[in-house]
Amino acid sequence: REGKRGGGTAVVFKTGLPVNVCKISRAFETFEFVAVWLKAENTKIILVTLYRTGNLTSIFSNELDLLLSDISTKADDFIIAGDLNIHFEKNSRTIKQSL
Repeated sequence: REGKRGGGTAVVFKTGLPVNVCKISRAFETFEFVAVWLKAENTKIILVTLYRTGNLTSIFSNELDLLLSDISTKADDFIIAGDLNIHFEKNSRTIKQSL
């Protein structure tokens, strides 16, 4: 995050857990993320931590769709966690149009 203030993503895990970084070949403009592989018995899970800043636009929806399409082909299950900075409690036409 050189030259930026605040935000960012991280995954913290206990030493010894089978966790590996999951390489995603795309770069996104509207959010930052970290993706890791988790192994649970015979299941491959991808955990994604995501941080979104700025105004909510349709570009975010498109980029999130690309990320979800990419990881859904690589794993049996996935978990998305983080700060999307989307305030669903506000009845905003912008939110409905963007998502």
